[in-house]
Amino acid sequence: FSDGGEAGGAARTLGNTDAYDFALETNNIEQLQIEGNASAGIITMPNQSGCFTRGTSQTIAHETITLMALDTADFDPQNEFDETTNYRFTATNAGKYLVICQTYTGAHIDSGNQSTTIIYFNGGSINAQRIVSTATDDYLTTQCAEIVSMGASDYVDCRAHHNQGEDVSYLGNNQHLMVAKLA
Repeated sequence: FSDGGEAGGAARTLGNTDAYDFALETNNIEQLQIEGNASAGIITMPNQSGCFTRGTSQTIAHETITLMALDTADFDPQNEFDETTNYRFTATNAGKYLVICQTYTGAHIDSGNQSTTIIYFNGGSINAQRIVSTATDDYLTTQCAEIVSMGASDYVDCRAHHNQGEDVSYLGNNQHLMVAKLA
């Protein structure tokens, strides 16, 4: 093996012959690890871009698309989620990202009315999932997911909408935005 590569003429192996993990690092920081024990082959990238966030209870006005105030980031290794102002994930690096949003209403949606969860990308809607209530005072959980090609500085956020005819309380820790860099 040489810096810049070389013609090897056949398949080669780089790694361990025992049950220890194999890791790659740059700037003295482990960037990738391949498990060598009973979980052999599982790859861990501890600094990979992504987040898991949740919010507190929030009131959403009738027929108003509302940004979900996700004010707690349980996982955000690159500090890409703003949990105080814009409640959005802003990519540090370009790539393909899996984005999942979830919202949950209190028991306030009546039969025939709906709740919608929406993924916004750079300020515009790119995916929405709607669920229609089949009972009075129904609890509704709605999720939507999308693989998004993001450039550095592009952002995504989670929004909600309903048509109940009055304000609806969306309940606490059941509001989520999850983002994971895939490639």
